[in-house]
Amino acid sequence: MLVGTGQNPSAGLKHACSALFVEPGSFVVDIEQASPSFKAYGALGFINAFLAGRVAGMKTVRQGVCDILTKVYQLTQQGHGLHLVVTHDTILAVIYAYLAKVNVLDQAEWPHMMEGMFVWFEGQDFLKSEMVWLWRGQISRISTQEIFHTI
Repeated sequence: MLVGTGQNPSAGLKHACSALFVEPGSFVVDIEQASPSFKAYGALGFINAFLAGRVAGMKTVRQGVCDILTKVYQLTQQGHGLHLVVTHDTILAVIYAYLAKVNVLDQAEWPHMMEGMFVWFEGQDFLKSEMVWLWRGQISRISTQEIFHTI
């Protein structure tokens, strides 16, 4: 990816980990409560139940997405250039659903293996900026105010 941006792939690489991006991720508060729902519904069914507020042991969708996007913004403030965040399809699916205001995901909307979303922020102050996101060739914009104050 760095070669594609015209950068030297070995210069200045830094690695950072965050529990927000790995399973169980930003959304799970109590794995013992949430796990039976995942086993019962499967990934897509679980995410749709979560989007509908029907899974115990979870943060709200809004809170989990806001926590992740805040962390992404903080990473972008550590320097210019490309920042690669790797996460799971379940986490990406919830972020997509929240930003696109989708209440129920179908299989066609589910992230493919190694599929990604490009995200960047325009503006000097986080809560006064716009987040731009690119998903499957479509560019969308949303104010961070709207992200943090939407249901």
